[in-house]
Amino acid sequence: MRLEWRSNSLAETLADRGHDVVRWRSAFSHQAKSFLASGNTDQKHDNYVQRFIACPPYQRHIGPARLVNHRALGRNFLSVARNAPRPDLIHVGNVPIALAHAVARYGKMAGCPVVINIRDLWPDVYADLLPSRLSGLRDPLIANLHAFSFRLKWALRNATAVTALTQPYLDWALALAGRDQTDKDVIVGMCYPRFGAVPPSTDLDTLRARLNLTPQDQIAAYLGNIGHQSDFQTVIAAARRLADQFPNFKVVIAGSGPREDELRRLSAPSGLNERSGRRQRSCTCSSIKTRANRSLTACPGTTATWPS
Repeated sequence: MRLEWRSNSLAETLADRGHDVVRWRSAFSHQAKSFLASGNTDQKHDNYVQRFIACPPYQRHIGPARLVNHRALGRNFLSVARNAPRPDLIHVGNVPIALAHAVARYGKMAGCPVVINIRDLWPDVYADLLPSRLSGLRDPLIANLHAFSFRLKWALRNATAVTALTQPYLDWALALAGRDQTDKDVIVGMCYPRFGAVPPSTDLDTLRARLNLTPQDQIAAYLGNIGHQSDFQTVIAAARRLADQFPNFKVVIAGSGPREDELRRLSAPSGLNERSGRRQRSCTCSSIKTRANRSLTACPGTTATWPS
């Protein structure tokens, strides 16, 4: 289990405060492209239950097989949830859309409050795959994507509340739902756990040695998915321009995803340092966030700023 996932952190925090928590999730790992469990299976952790939902596999990040997986995930959630004890509240991310829609349907049927958290601007991220020469088609493409996003619109409109990391993300969701913000729709900065106010000094020393950092360095950090929606070209170009004039300014990018090899190629021509590490421990992520002076978001076309 990866504690650095926001949903796992939330599950542990709620359970530590005395709540009875069931953390539902796909039995197929999007990151590893392998099964985490066989069928609908419960896994007991120290203070909460992780409930895996059966679904078919897929190998490509974008393609029909992934859509089939998402639809099956939604159907199987409904099937299992109908026979499970009714919860007091369900918290679900807006992606996969099919799962968010299924959870909202269950909430309506069972009279259960549902909170949808906006973690990614789906389906808008597909517009970011357009090459720069076709940038004029971005707005029409987003308009068409929204026209066919009836499941997400319905889920957002019928949810008890919508939460988001930032106000622009929340505004985006409410505009898609076609409703105004209420006192239940709030900003919740769910970030990596710190494991105490300050990470152990040995952990920071190890981090500095691994990333070739000094105590005097000014660090801008990005922790997240190395995916198609992220504008790493701009980040690398900025790092190149700053390298000579401000040698103590360092950019740290930590994560995994389908564009890892491309990111390494972008870094190579300028001699920028690259340190590999696909699945960082959550305490290492906490150390990076604690040591960093600035946090980065690498998403083009959005006015959102991430909380530190």
